Amino acid sequence: MSWNESTDCCTSDGVTCDMLKGHIIGLDLSDRNIYGSIHPNNSLFQLRHLQTLNLAYNNFSGPVPRSICNLTQIRELSFGENHFTSHIPSTISKLKQLKLLDLSSNSLGGEIPDGLLSSSICNMSILSFLDLSRNNFSNSIPSFLGSIASLTVLDLRRNHFSGSLTPLYTQKTSLTTILNGNRFEGHVPMSLLNCVRLEFLDIGNNAINDTFPTWIGTLEELQVLILKSNNFHGPISTRLKVSFPRLRIFDLSHNEFNGSLPVEVF
Repeated sequence: MSWNESTDCCTSDGVTCDMLKGHIIGLDLSDRNIYGSIHPNNSLFQLRHLQTLNLAYNNFSGPVPRSICNLTQIRELSFGENHFTSHIPSTISKLKQLKLLDLSSNSLGGEIPDGLLSSSICNMSILSFLDLSRNNFSNSIPSFLGSIASLTVLDLRRNHFSGSLTPLYTQKTSLTTILNGNRFEGHVPMSLLNCVRLEFLDIGNNAINDTFPTWIGTLEELQVLILKSNNFHGPISTRLKVSFPRLRIFDLSHNEFNGSLPVEVF
């Protein structure tokens, strides 16, 4: 309501413009108590020079419009804390400049099959931040997520993902990973060693059945390791020359570890 059509839109609250060309390049409508669905023909999608779009903390509902693909210059999409439903539209594959995608805390559901997003994520060669947390996604994690070299933050917590973590991390990345609160089982995959810059690993509140992954201690940048509320068991052994040199937070609670706690961990 504060927008005045008689003045330059570039002076309006939440609007950022390219001062040389006059194009709208940023739109921040977060926390404005906006509600309802977004029609595919909404004039929003005519802002073809838009680079950042923040719709977080509102009451949007309905599906994420397929016409999102019209924003071909978009770099940051923040749709978190709304009520979007259905699936992630496959048209997101056309957003090749996307660096940040936040769809957290919505009602998006179903699985994320390779056929839906593998091509899109591969096209998003510079994607560094992907937050799908607090939704209703299910089934296993698509294997293509492990091939995004640019990805630094992957947050999948509090969904219904299941199966093993084996498909992840097929190449060296600088990934920070949060997989807390799903239904993962099996072992902690040694492919995590490819995440040579890993600082934060939270795989708590799952159903992982494994012994203590001693080899994680060789990740020299690791500062946070949360293994709580799983089915880990057996003694905690540190038989490596390098053992958690930068570890600051270490949560093993609600498992079935036994024996002594090695002082080397600290």
